[in-house]
Formats: sequence, C-alpha cells, structure tokens
Amino acid sequence: MKVAKGGNLVLCAGEAQLYTLDQLMRASVELLGRGTMGITYKAVLGNRLIVTVKQLDARLAGTSK
Repeated sequence: MKVAKGGNLVLCAGEAQLYTLDQLMRASVELLGRGTMGITYKAVLGNRLIVTVKQLDARLAGTSK
C-alpha cells in the first residue's frame, strides 16, 4: 500500500507506479455504486489504465472499520 505525497490516494495490489491525486482528478470517471463504506468509481487514467477507486465515507475516518 502506498500513499501519494500531497494527497490521500492509496494504491493496493502492489502497483509499481505511483499515481498522483492530480492524475486521478483529471481521469474520466464513471459511478459504479454507493455502499455503506462509500462510493465506488471506475476511472480511466491518461495512459488508458483502468482503475477502481473507492471514496470512503468521511464518517469512517478514524474508526477501526
């Protein structure tokens, strides 16, 4: 797990390249769904890499969930 400097972007599954929050914010996104933990998006980055992004609900910050 890696955290990009200047943002709260966390990459899982051993990604070798580190993407910035700015790159993610410029990505083409599609809403996949809303759940109890937050919202899930499909994002297509500038290099055509497709990633799934989970925006955690702010109420969960600082909890053990």
